[in-house]
Amino acid sequence: MRIGIDLDGVVIDSETTFRVYEELYDLIDLKGNNLVNREEPKFKTRYNWTREQQKDFTDKYFLSVSRSSHLMPGFVEAYKYLKNQGHEFVVITARGLTPDDDFMEEMEADAKRILNEGNIVFNKYYWKQTDKLATCKKENIDIMIDDDYKIIEKLSTNGVKTYTCSCGDSYTEIIKATGHSWDEGKITTEPTCTTEGVKTFTCKN
Repeated sequence: MRIGIDLDGVVIDSETTFRVYEELYDLIDLKGNNLVNREEPKFKTRYNWTREQQKDFTDKYFLSVSRSSHLMPGFVEAYKYLKNQGHEFVVITARGLTPDDDFMEEMEADAKRILNEGNIVFNKYYWKQTDKLATCKKENIDIMIDDDYKIIEKLSTNGVKTYTCSCGDSYTEIIKATGHSWDEGKITTEPTCTTEGVKTFTCKN
């Protein structure tokens, strides 16, 4: 089985740290409460910040949070268990992309360092991902693990089966096309002595 996997919030614990610094930045630096929706997966939609404030937060905290991150508790054990069963892992991540879609190469390097320290080796890596659905289909991913519910929604409405745990975590798997199953057909145009008729077959799926 080919498992697609996100990094932040799934493999690496940076998402929790980011949320702490977001709240501190909003309350201390901006001296206000600009929280719009705590459930939003991206900070630029969680808070009613201007583009300048988003960039300021990115410049101040992205790299420091990245450098202080670790593997999620229990991930090494889960990884080894699945790896020993012969499953393959494909990283599909937007890690390092800023709100302006610039890419911080240092965050990629930090992730590789963290994975190396835990002896984690994935089969393939996709960085700077803004369309995970396309990559899942390209790589024939059987299951995709991601902590962003909006990505889960996109996958689930485009031929990808979605599972959600009661804790809120989700994983998805691509549903293979079923193929056509034709009915017995129905004559939609009767033939005459001079013209041909038409028989229409309809897929039952």
